[in-house]
Amino acid sequence: MSDIGKSEQYEKLFEEFPVPPKELWKQQVVADLKGLDFEKLEWSTYEGFQVQPMYMREDLDGLPHLGTLPGFDPYIRGINALGHAAEPWKIAQSADMPLVADAAREIVQARENGQNSVALRLDRAAVHACGTADAASQAGVGGTSVQHVADFQVISSKMQPRVDFDLLAGMSSPVYLAMASATERCFSHVDFNPLAHLISEGTLPYSMETTFTLLSDAIRYVDQRSLPSTVISVCGECYHNAGANAVEELACMLASGVEYMHRLTEKGLSPDAVARRIRFNFPVGMSFFMEIAKLRAARMLWARIVDIFGVKDDESRKMHSHVRTSWWHQTKYDPYVNMLRATIESMAGVIGGAESMYTAQFDEVAGVPGEFSKRIARNLQIVLREESQLGQVTDPAAGSYYVETLTDAVARHAWKLFQDIETQGGYLAAVQNGFIQDMIETTAEKKRKNISSRRDVIVGSNQYPNLTEKPLSTPAPDSEKVATAIEASLRAHVTSRTSDPTTLAQSLQKVLHSGSGNLIASMAAALQEGLTVAEVNDVLRNGDTEELHVRPLRPFRAAEGFEKLRDAVTRSERKPRVFLATYGPGNWRHARATFSSGFFGTVGLEVMNNPGFDSPEAAAEAALGSGADVLVACSDDESYPDMLPRMIDTIRAAGSNMIVAVAGYPKDSIDALKAAGVELFIHVRSDVGATLTQLLRRLGVAMENGNEE
Repeated sequence: MSDIGKSEQYEKLFEEFPVPPKELWKQQVVADLKGLDFEKLEWSTYEGFQVQPMYMREDLDGLPHLGTLPGFDPYIRGINALGHAAEPWKIAQSADMPLVADAAREIVQARENGQNSVALRLDRAAVHACGTADAASQAGVGGTSVQHVADFQVISSKMQPRVDFDLLAGMSSPVYLAMASATERCFSHVDFNPLAHLISEGTLPYSMETTFTLLSDAIRYVDQRSLPSTVISVCGECYHNAGANAVEELACMLASGVEYMHRLTEKGLSPDAVARRIRFNFPVGMSFFMEIAKLRAARMLWARIVDIFGVKDDESRKMHSHVRTSWWHQTKYDPYVNMLRATIESMAGVIGGAESMYTAQFDEVAGVPGEFSKRIARNLQIVLREESQLGQVTDPAAGSYYVETLTDAVARHAWKLFQDIETQGGYLAAVQNGFIQDMIETTAEKKRKNISSRRDVIVGSNQYPNLTEKPLSTPAPDSEKVATAIEASLRAHVTSRTSDPTTLAQSLQKVLHSGSGNLIASMAAALQEGLTVAEVNDVLRNGDTEELHVRPLRPFRAAEGFEKLRDAVTRSERKPRVFLATYGPGNWRHARATFSSGFFGTVGLEVMNNPGFDSPEAAAEAALGSGADVLVACSDDESYPDMLPRMIDTIRAAGSNMIVAVAGYPKDSIDALKAAGVELFIHVRSDVGATLTQLLRRLGVAMENGNEE
């Protein structure tokens, strides 16, 4: 039979099975709900729209982005025609050991074990552009200490030419771009993100004029040398980690990208020249389909923006994107669950079309990451690439009724919010007047409340705690040894240089303030002659009269509130005890005992469960004998009016001030039970964080400020 005949046969076959319309499916769902509203199944997102419980082909009607092709404008389906099948995403785990020799060994080991991109994370001295007065105290903290050209040569000597090399140096990134030139090494990406630094820290180490001079000179510098590097980072972590939703995060990133475009074109650069040097760094969280939609929508919206700027070159029109799994979702307790989170987030990053990706180690927030956790994070990506074959299909989410509809919703809402930011006068004006901070802080407060009440579940923290958990054993580096080694390296460099550092600094200062010459090229020459990174930062910091201050966004993690309460319990001299007084029908007492164990276990209280008692008096006597601080009655609502007064009388007759709580909310008996002495009712609608905060205070557990959920 010919192919044409087969096609006709299949068409006739499908005619026998007509596609039920969505309304018919909805009627069937309503029937199955037995009287409940269909709308109960809808999901109200933090992004401000409703997600339906089911999607069908008709939901795609009218979506403007359908029919576009991978590798073609507006790039919603990726910037390459064959996606990851032709060019797999880069596995870009970071090296961050404090000493350069250790970081170099880590780079070699990572490359030998399947990593095809290296990100060198520099220390706080670099990230904050510390001058000589402050650099020593921050050297080697949070990353690798690279203070001069000789330090950098130790790293660059271990790099192979075909391995991508990203530099994560914060506000010192232009200095390291210059240092790379001095050592004839090219970076794939230089992570200069001053606007993100501003909203994270509340200020910049030097003026906005100096900042954009560095940016414009960096672009001219790499253009003149035909280097492939991106030198501007549009980073979403500062919004994501402060509690922003996906739409807010995307809108803020687009607005900051536009701010860079405006200011740098005003400095004489072409829109094409600026656009091709920008990389977007996306954090990807646990809302799997939302994150895929965010990455797809981002490319489409950025293509619209560069079109408005008049960008013509196809390569300049493409959004270059890097993904990092979420810090915000990581937990300190039950840290192995972070591996599962990283798997979900990494999959979303790949399916969403990331060009490179960093997967967080499971113990990043629980301790100092070790070889095991780094290997697992790296291998997670390798498994996705090699074993799951995830990259073999271009845009695997394409055509999904749900993902395509969600992509459109994210794009429309993010574009509207982006326009609102532009109405404020642009990104910088919206940060200065607090518009962006107010918006994100409002969302963050909603998230905090939902986490505290367990409407949002954080496994192992506010729900399903591991009551027998032991903390990770992660020995930290010897800080004194590290400081001594870094100081010795710096001292050796300073004593061996032949050029006068004052003369070098004055020459660099002249270029900065005269506007003649390229600042990056001048820094490269000064560094080659022996100037240190801190001494270059002294020049950039000095002489500026402009000071910009804004209200910073405060980062926090989802589990942070519960972790602080649990830390307080761990620090207490005696861990408070909770006695579960189980009585009455077996199904009720078992269910409510299980609920109570999870409720009090979220902060690490010692929970004493029991198989059941024959009488309330027996339960009370057992509680007294256990030395418990809290008794929780676990039974059915009908038993509580008789059970609780007898139990409380027995406890008070023994002279005990034990707190009495009830598992459940027997609404017909609340007033009577309170009158009998019940102080606490725990149930599914409880604000768990607030309830346990008050309880721990009542029990005398010392807590740090800010534990309230």
